[in-house]
Amino acid sequence: MQRGRIRSCAGQNTAEFGATLVVLICLILIPLLNAAFIPIRYSMCQGVVTELVTRLAHSETRSDAYSTLNSDTRWKKVMAACGAEEKGTKLVLIATTANGGNKEIIVEKGVPIPTEWLPDGSMSPCIYSLHVDCQCAIAPLLGGTGAITGVNAPVTLMVSGSAHWANLSRDPKSSTLAFYIDE
Repeated sequence: MQRGRIRSCAGQNTAEFGATLVVLICLILIPLLNAAFIPIRYSMCQGVVTELVTRLAHSETRSDAYSTLNSDTRWKKVMAACGAEEKGTKLVLIATTANGGNKEIIVEKGVPIPTEWLPDGSMSPCIYSLHVDCQCAIAPLLGGTGAITGVNAPVTLMVSGSAHWANLSRDPKSSTLAFYIDE
């Protein structure tokens, strides 16, 4: 009489192991790695915007800062090289009282600064700073034509930066001796 062999359970899942690895890599690891590049690209965009607003704050006049923002395309090219596309940019001047009162005024493009907020006004001393809000579409590492934001479509984020205005003096060439910050 011959006895039958008793089968062992070792190795019974070997056939499913390859499929499990494919699912793990394709559906979990690659999308996570893809989305992990978004914060890295956001940090690069933050650096570009910070450099831009610092450069704009060193302009001679506020109108020069606005014209530089509109004419300079170098920072947009750097952002594009980082995998982000600029969708819209807003530049404003913020004046804040420096004597303990928490009052501030936001001055848009083309709007003159009220006389009480100028460096010799009644609200003086003030801290003046330029503030840039830049809306960026930041693409993941492996972009595509799909519509899943962050996986194969860009994520739209707001990148902001501020810098203190450097030139608080008057323009000696102007007939009214206007402040550079208000020109």
